[in-house]
Amino acid sequence: MPPPPDTRLATACVLLYGDHPDLAHRFFDAWGRYGNGMELRVGMNTCSPATEGIVDRAASRDPSIRVVRSVTNLGKPSMMRRLFRLAPIETEWVMWFDDDSFPYRGDWYASLAVAITAQPESVMLGIQASVLVDEALCRRIESAPWYRGWPWLPSDQPGRAARIDFVLGGFWVLRSDWIQRLNWPDGLMTHFEDDYLLGEAIRQHGGQLGYFRSGVRVDTAPRRAPLGKGGLLRLKQISES
Repeated sequence: MPPPPDTRLATACVLLYGDHPDLAHRFFDAWGRYGNGMELRVGMNTCSPATEGIVDRAASRDPSIRVVRSVTNLGKPSMMRRLFRLAPIETEWVMWFDDDSFPYRGDWYASLAVAITAQPESVMLGIQASVLVDEALCRRIESAPWYRGWPWLPSDQPGRAARIDFVLGGFWVLRSDWIQRLNWPDGLMTHFEDDYLLGEAIRQHGGQLGYFRSGVRVDTAPRRAPLGKGGLLRLKQISES
């Protein structure tokens, strides 16, 4: 039997928002079963007392859980930045969960270790997808500090200037040194732009995306944050090859 995966493989983060204790309960129940002793950083944007209680009980049982709270909704990118910089990330990988994503099988973490080994060129793994974006968004991306002038991926639809390949933002793993390389999250993002902008930032720096979803359920609830504006059209989810 192979040895269990190293719990120092990744540092995990999860974002909680508002009054959704059902999602928080489901996540922490799953984490208690399948978290494998990883450090977990919890971001709480304007959470209800019921959600606060669930987090407090989980943190009292598990000293590897660290919590950042905000009484106002900072938005996903700002809270993500706080979690990444709460303390130095000492693991090779950082892992992200939205509150409606969670592990559901005991072998998910070992499967992740296998996927990372099998895709050594990948700097980010998760469920791959693509969007078509308009000219205005392209120009905004070209002003980003991480933009390097790589030619845009072509769009095959009139009125859409380019294609962006990315990993869905509900769950992903990223090489930790890329947070510093990209100074991520940057100051350009809204709540609904973090995933595909990160995909383009990685491409602009020569990084590759990999695939992983084994044992993790992703994006299982309707959107809960206020709708944002976006110059994109979601094209497709890319299945595992």
